[in-house]
Amino acid sequence: MAALLVLNSSASLVASLIWRTFERRVSRGSAARSAQTVLLLRTVPVALGIGGVLFLFGPAYLRHEPRVGHETVGLKLAVVAALSALGIVMALVRGFAAWRATSRLTADWLRTAEPIQIPRLGIPAYQVEHRFPLMAVVGALRPRLFIAKQIFRSLTAEELSAALEHEIGHIMAHDNL
Repeated sequence: MAALLVLNSSASLVASLIWRTFERRVSRGSAARSAQTVLLLRTVPVALGIGGVLFLFGPAYLRHEPRVGHETVGLKLAVVAALSALGIVMALVRGFAAWRATSRLTADWLRTAEPIQIPRLGIPAYQVEHRFPLMAVVGALRPRLFIAKQIFRSLTAEELSAALEHEIGHIMAHDNL
């Protein structure tokens, strides 16, 4: 664990220094390029830490640690392990609940939705009745765009085009609901 902490902290420090050095240059580029750079700088330290533990420290531990030991698990370690397991279970439960709620909402919308054609969208689009003026891409494996009817009535053609471009950005970045 200490090795993971050291690797992750070191890589995070390097990523932070890289960001501070190139922030202005990256910010002048497109929003997509900036987002990709930030994502890369945030995920590389974690990946390096995990990779280092799995491929360097893990095998060394398995090779050099005695097979039989008389160590016992202390109360602190047991509590930390239990809390970690609880955190993982809670995250899984919340993820499942969010997926289930989204699936139900999508099914409700599809019951009354009217298919619409939007040029260069690349995914099915639907017009729905909703009390809130929403426009959302829903679905990770089969994304669909849902647009509330009042959006078409309240936005100008230019505003609607900008909103659709925004949703296309979500589709391209795969960060839909």
